[in-house]
Amino acid sequence: WAEDDLDHHPSHGHLQFAHGTDTHYSVSNFMIRPRVGDFYIFPSYMFHSVYPFKSPGERRSFSMNLSVVESPA
Repeated sequence: WAEDDLDHHPSHGHLQFAHGTDTHYSVSNFMIRPRVGDFYIFPSYMFHSVYPFKSPGERRSFSMNLSVVESPA
């Protein structure tokens, strides 16, 4: 990505999360620059967005909703 940063906005391809409100001791909004091999799991209620990936390179992503249901013992 180093060469791609030269002609693209710094947030291109980033994953953004937001939850709650900012305080003096915490932030509610943060961005992650995915790296090869990263895997992110987060709750469905957390607001998230992905910025466009504008690079000649390849980007692969996978998303799903998962529900864990306990079976009776």
